[in-house]
Amino acid sequence: MSYSVEIRGLDELQNKLRQAPQFVSEEMRTAMGLATALVEREAKVLAPVNVGQLRSSIAGRVQTAMGGEVIGVVGTNVVYAAPVEFGQRAHFPPLEPLAYWVLRKLGIGGWEGIATTIRIARAIARRGVRARPFMLPAFERSQGQIKAFFDAAVRRVVGRFE
Repeated sequence: MSYSVEIRGLDELQNKLRQAPQFVSEEMRTAMGLATALVEREAKVLAPVNVGQLRSSIAGRVQTAMGGEVIGVVGTNVVYAAPVEFGQRAHFPPLEPLAYWVLRKLGIGGWEGIATTIRIARAIARRGVRARPFMLPAFERSQGQIKAFFDAAVRRVVGRFE
């Protein structure tokens, strides 16, 4: 007595399984790209603006780590971003950037600008600088949409193998 079994679509299934890691990685990179772009856009909307350097420096990137882990990062390279986001304890600030801010933001120059700059510097030395968060709120605002991006990516991956 002999039996035979016919498996239809085995070649197609094996081919799909060979492509799976690359396909999953592409889907996750796409979802992460959408997520970082969304957080970047929200952070730029929320960032306080004087001359626009902080806002224009905010950027996102997606990278794949060893082992295929997909990582998304949104950040900025300007040195004053952290004090803006988290605030700063009392300290005597450098006067030159503060004088520029007084002139640009308040429109006060000359001796009056110098006096105003010194008064503001003394206030910062007494009280510090309050936080003006923009990165964390951008992420928090975006969480629902980020989840939707990854849910859709998972559905596409699963759908490919059904």
